[in-house]
Amino acid sequence: MLTPVENDSSGDRADSRSRIRRQGALFALLAADGISALGNLVTVIAVPWFVLQTTGSATRTGIITFFAAVPVVLAGPLGGMVIDRLGTRMTSVFADILSGGCVASIAILHHFGVLRFWQIAALVFVAGLMNVPAETSRTAVVPEVAEASGTSLTRATSLLSGVTQTATLLGGPIAAGAIALFGPAQALFVDTATFVVSAILICISVPSHKTPVAARGTLRTEFVAGFNFIREDSLLRAILAMVMFMNFLDQAFFVVLVPLLVERLHYGTPGLGLIVGVFGLGALASTLLFSAYGERSNRLRLLMICLFVIGAPRYLLLAASPPLVVALIVMFVAGLSAGPINPILTTSMYRRIPATMRGRVLGTFRAGAYGAIPLGGLVAGIAVTLIGLRPTLLIGAGLYVVATLSVMRPAWHGVNELANPEPPIRSESDDADSPLVS
Repeated sequence: MLTPVENDSSGDRADSRSRIRRQGALFALLAADGISALGNLVTVIAVPWFVLQTTGSATRTGIITFFAAVPVVLAGPLGGMVIDRLGTRMTSVFADILSGGCVASIAILHHFGVLRFWQIAALVFVAGLMNVPAETSRTAVVPEVAEASGTSLTRATSLLSGVTQTATLLGGPIAAGAIALFGPAQALFVDTATFVVSAILICISVPSHKTPVAARGTLRTEFVAGFNFIREDSLLRAILAMVMFMNFLDQAFFVVLVPLLVERLHYGTPGLGLIVGVFGLGALASTLLFSAYGERSNRLRLLMICLFVIGAPRYLLLAASPPLVVALIVMFVAGLSAGPINPILTTSMYRRIPATMRGRVLGTFRAGAYGAIPLGGLVAGIAVTLIGLRPTLLIGAGLYVVATLSVMRPAWHGVNELANPEPPIRSESDDADSPLVS
């Protein structure tokens, strides 16, 4: 009579170990993405500061930031093809190692006194090219890791967004501390270490996913397929347009409009840090709340409410030149409304993109979404120069109203297909007859 009990106990232990291993893959993926994002922020701050300190040239500093931003647009579609062919794990690990090597090379060459400006630009550019497929590959494997761990896709995407927001909150202080302790060049080794840790976590804990050979086409057809898939899906087109629009306005708001407002209202540097910080805290808090309670919400209705609160009221109230306390309250409420937006949009995308095309489509999407960011600061700066700060803020409020109303279009109704917390994920068989998967 003891044998069946022992077998059952052994089976329970095996099931428990398997469940822990599957959940560990999700935790490892979240940790790798957060650590990598943290290191990237250190580099984003340390490299321009290093160039400014060593050359004293604002022009050269601007050139470096340009070379750091361009790869996001160029590497998206190409990186997606690499992911679908080599697999998410191999792409992430090798891209992290190469990115870390490029970042470390800047500090090493500087140490030996042989670093040149063109080398900084080249290394930053290559690191950016490698970083894009690394980030995309970690994003592309989320549905499989979430399903294996028994976690809903909505909760997994919310947790991933929350980890990124936490890294954003911590990145600035950590970068400043590393620069103060070690100097801007040596601080880059902090980023190198994060790349190494991220690669190790992905290598040992996260399963790989790649497109089967039978579902691949030529490089040319695969390159075009990512664009075509987005172009032919009305909801994906709408999401891409919305994300491009929000990235454009957020870049203008935080990089140009908020600093100008802080200067004119004499909030001081601490006031600028508080405004950005409370927005991030609000976004993190609402993201975690959505991960816990957002499963059965009406996502389309919630999305419209969040877009309304984060947009026009924020611009209008700040245009009224409020005291710092009021500005902080406004930004915290805006942050609360920001949290659910990314998980809602990202989950909708996962449910519509077949696994065989996820790398290409997400890579193309990332290129388009990030392509509008450089224009945000440029257009905002020109607008403030031509018409002033307050009119620019009022125009931003009006644009956000238009964006919020656009969510009423029929294409957005697909967001509510996720009302069931466990809808089936589209597989390659769903698109077996599609010319996009050949």
